[in-house]
Amino acid sequence: MTDAAILAALFGGNLDCGALAQQLGVSVAEIESRLQLLRQLGYQIEMQPHRGYTLTEAPDILIADEIQARLPGHRFARQLMVYRETRSTNDLVFKAANDGAAEGFCVLAESQTHGKGRKGRVWQSAQNKGLWFSLLLRPDWPLAHAAHLTYLASVALCRAIKKSTKLNCQIKWPNDVLIGNRKVAGILTEIHGSGSRLDFAVLGIGCNILHDARDFSPELRDKVSSLKMSGANHDLRRADLLVPLLAELEMLYSRPWPEIYEQWKTLCLTIGKPVEVQTEHGIVSGQMVGLEENGHLLLRLPSGKIEIIHSGDVLW
Repeated sequence: MTDAAILAALFGGNLDCGALAQQLGVSVAEIESRLQLLRQLGYQIEMQPHRGYTLTEAPDILIADEIQARLPGHRFARQLMVYRETRSTNDLVFKAANDGAAEGFCVLAESQTHGKGRKGRVWQSAQNKGLWFSLLLRPDWPLAHAAHLTYLASVALCRAIKKSTKLNCQIKWPNDVLIGNRKVAGILTEIHGSGSRLDFAVLGIGCNILHDARDFSPELRDKVSSLKMSGANHDLRRADLLVPLLAELEMLYSRPWPEIYEQWKTLCLTIGKPVEVQTEHGIVSGQMVGLEENGHLLLRLPSGKIEIIHSGDVLW
């Protein structure tokens, strides 16, 4: 709590040790001791005469106290856990959900040894190179609407990337975020339901931020990219993307589906265009019309018939 209050003051402007100590009911010596520990983590904090302490530079590390300090009152920042390394953030949050964790529980990792993509694919999660996190949601929704969460998250991610880097993203159905036709991020939504209702969902997001080409396996290098490779400022901090992303997720989570869908359509790479879709039954070609109510893809076949694609991948 003390570190979060200190960081909130530093990110908000200047820190007056005496005023904050009085506010928190601790000694000035305690505040100064915590300042020294933050310096050891890499936060460059300087004393300015007549102004108090100021933050001149922050390290590229994921610290729960900083995220909470920068998102006061946000429910998606109240229960944050950061791991140096874990097998899969989705697995940790799914277990916590089954154990009764509250909505908004969020796990971040500096790296994952078994990061998960759709259909059992592996997500490469290089150490300190990107955002790898999972968020627990408990919407009172029909189970059939669970796919809405993936589209909501893809819109939130595009908006957050735009805010933090000025880069324009596009969405490729069903769960990829692209810059310049190369994938920079993916979303994995895992759900648990009872009957026709959704009990909970685990929203997993992976975003490549600081990668160079050599960080990707040879078979992926012509298909994927990172924000750095796409032109983002090289000193972009991962926390500076995470903060607006959590804020966007929380804001969009409360919005009605038609509003989310309209925003998603403006960002979708292939709306109204001819596409090939890889399904479990083979490749289907047609014009992508949009999404039906439950989030399944609507494809106009050469015959003019509209086919609903429940699961698959748009090829590119």
